[in-house]
Parts: sequence; C-alpha cells; structure tokens
Amino acid sequence: MTVENLVKALTFYNGKYKGVIRGEYDILKLLFLSFATEIMEGSSAEGQANIADEQIEFERTGISSWDRFSVVQSFDNIDVTKWYISGPDLVALFSLLLPLVDYKPYESFDAVVERFEEASVKKLRKSAQSMVRSISADSNSKLIEDITISCEEFREAILLAFPHVLEPLALIFDRLLYQQKSSTVPERRLSSSPESPVQPEDVDTTKVKEPEKTVNSRIGLVTKLTTYAIRGQLYSTFGPMIQTMVKLYSGSEAGFSMRSFETKVFNWNAPSIFLISGRRVADATDIKANSRIRSFNDQIPPVRAKNNRKSKTVIFGAFVESPWRANSKECFGNESTVLTQLFPTHNVYKASKTNRHYAYFSRGEGIGFGSPPPRNGKYSNIGNISLVIESSFEFGVFRHFGPGGSFEPGPSPSEKILEFEDRFVIEEIEVWGCGTEEHLAEQKLRWEWEEREAQNRRKINVDSLGEDRALLEMAGLVGKYSQSGGSV
Repeated sequence: MTVENLVKALTFYNGKYKGVIRGEYDILKLLFLSFATEIMEGSSAEGQANIADEQIEFERTGISSWDRFSVVQSFDNIDVTKWYISGPDLVALFSLLLPLVDYKPYESFDAVVERFEEASVKKLRKSAQSMVRSISADSNSKLIEDITISCEEFREAILLAFPHVLEPLALIFDRLLYQQKSSTVPERRLSSSPESPVQPEDVDTTKVKEPEKTVNSRIGLVTKLTTYAIRGQLYSTFGPMIQTMVKLYSGSEAGFSMRSFETKVFNWNAPSIFLISGRRVADATDIKANSRIRSFNDQIPPVRAKNNRKSKTVIFGAFVESPWRANSKECFGNESTVLTQLFPTHNVYKASKTNRHYAYFSRGEGIGFGSPPPRNGKYSNIGNISLVIESSFEFGVFRHFGPGGSFEPGPSPSEKILEFEDRFVIEEIEVWGCGTEEHLAEQKLRWEWEEREAQNRRKINVDSLGEDRALLEMAGLVGKYSQSGGSV
C-alpha cells in the first residue's frame, strides 16, 4: 500500500479525473485497480506486460478527448480477474481510515494524531482485520497474510457492508491536495451502479466554520467498548449518523440491570445503536466450573454446530430506528432494523420482510433481536439469525443458521453457508442515540426536566408539612414518637 495508490484512489473517488476524461466509468473497478498491485498466479506474459512502465505518447492538444484513447476505454487491457488486493494491504488501508470518521474540515491534523498511538493502533488493526475477514470467501481457513481479495469481493463488500468506509479518505486527502476547493459533502456514498460515479460538490474551504458547541457533552465520546476503531466500523456501515452519537446507557456505569437500561434508554425518541461485548464460553471446563453457565444452558440449550472461530472476544450490535418499548408479547422495530457482528468478523444482517421479530424488550425475560419474546422463561423459537440477552445481563447467545428468520444472512462470503453459535459471558453493554440536532435538542429538554423533577423530590422538607407532619408523628415515623412506635 503506497501513497501513490492512495492518490490514485482519491482522484477516482472524488471525480477529479473528469477534468480531462469525461466518460462514465465503473468507479469501484477504478478504486480496486488503484489498490491492486499484484497479479494472480498463472497470468499470461501479455498480462505481465501491461504492468510494466511504458512510455506512451499522447496528443496534449486533445485533452478533451482523452477518453477516446483505447488505453482509457479498455482499462489498458487489464484482465481484472487476475488482479487482487492482498489482505495486509487492505488492513493497512482500513487501519488508516477507521479513526478518521470524526475528522472535520476545520480541525487540525494534530487533533487525530493521538488516535494512532501504539495502543490505539493495535485495536485499529484488529477491527481492520475483522473487516477484511468478512470480505474474503476463504478467510476462515487462512491467516490475514494469505488472504487475497478479488474485484468482485471488493465490490460486494463496499456496496453492501461498508458503503461509507472510503469517505474519510476523500476528506483527508481533499484537504492535502486541493487547498482552495474541497469536498465536504457528508452524505457521499458510492452508487451501486457503475454508470453513476460519485459527483461531489466543490465548496470553498475558507467558508467551512467550526459549528457551535453541541447541545450535549456526551456526543462523540469514546468508551472502553466504543473505541475509535469500533466507531469507525459503525461509520463504515451506517454513515454520518455515527458522528453525532450520544451515550444513553453503559452497563459498567449505570449498572447491569433491565431497570437501569429502561430508565436510560426508553425516553430517547430517535434511532439508536445497541452494542454488546463478551467473552465466548468455548469449552466444557468453563461450563463445569460455573453453575450459572449450566443454568443458562438449561434455559437456552446449546445447538451443536461447527465453529472454527478461535477468538474469545465477540462484539455485536443492532441499529434500531424506532423508539424502544417494553412488551412481553410483541416485538418492535421495522424493516430498517439491522443486526451486525463487529468482531471477530464484521458482518451486516439486514431485516427480512417475511418474519418481523426484529427486537423485543421483556422486563422478565431480557432483550432479543431476531426472535419473538420468550413465554414463561421458555426460549422455544429462537431465530435463525438472532441475538438473545437474558434478563440478568450476564449471558448472551448469537445464532447464525442461514435464511428463514427475521434477518437475512450478511454479504460476507465466508459466512453465507456457515452455521455457528456464539455463547458468551457479557462484559459490557452500551446504547447510543443517533439523530438530528432537533432530536438532540428535544432530548436535552427532557433530561433537564427530569433533573429538575429529581431535585424537587430531594428538596421536600418534612418540617414544612404542617398537619401532615402531625399524622406522621402519631404513626411514629418522625418526631418524638418515632422511637416508641407511635402514640396510638
């Protein structure tokens, strides 16, 4: 992965090539070729010759007709099926992009340097490897160093799983290469059609000003679970809404209980992102040593499925567009609900239109995605692709058994036919609110009202209750009769 490759990709992504080549081209193919630097084994001598640096004479007076050259029209006769991007190169690219999702045009680069410190880089590489594993069809049986990504795998991953992953690249290198004009369109997204290349608007960077201080100081926070790397993964899938996330609930801060969760989350009337991390219960030793795990297994019996996943850490998430609500019989959510796996493999499971058991919150039974609420503690109908968290917030289980449920299998070729189950001990749960400035302002007013009400309740003065105080004294609750149990 070289600077030259990054500059090539930037030129294609931003549409800057249109100054001299006016035709419509397959942007994803151009991006792939910008990063692909090697050729698959078995390439012909003719194919090898295409890569050699050759002196090509151009008519410089005919710049407007450069797209007529056969070299341009045929991609220099490149057989794209013989090209690939190596796993380490793609890991390096993603590691660069993930921590930059919050970078703003008005900020100095010094503001993001700390995100590339040694400890952070390790987490970035793990997240990047998780993304690369999801792209390659044979990643389950190979090391990252041995993975190769074809053009079709690259295209499918960008369009279906990571449509926003390249946006930080354009933002950063726009500023480096085009000081007077810069693309600052936050909603840039690659079209699924090769005939519809990206056409960003050019705006004067001198007019880009730092926005006013946000309405809530919890926006943009990085936590133990939601690191810069995880935020980058979320951005690659869900886009700019991640930049205004506000923390609603954290189990390690508010307590791991359904009541705390409900108190913190249920007043949010905009989309939210649910995140959960845990440690896999992988062997019989853990089960025998822990009676609670045995009890959980009795409650939700394990399903025998081949699972070659060696990672002990698992991270899952869900995007919920509608507000949360409690119901022991019905689910909530809509077709915009998305279930996602972030580690050890990044995959995206979109809602099915047939089964609509998208999400539930049952006070006595727990939280789930992809299954109906359990009845009387019996989990008899767990979905093919589903995430279940029991009510004590101690254990969870993620199942992946193919189509037929409320969520469709993800685009990752390594998991399309893979059946597995991850049972894990919960380490952290977080919920982040996503929304517009209007949503955030409305939520701020609600939080301020709740705080005022809480203060009013704390200010109640027993001495000012008048006649009510006399009744309390007679009951022996306050005053001189409190020690004797009352006067009656």
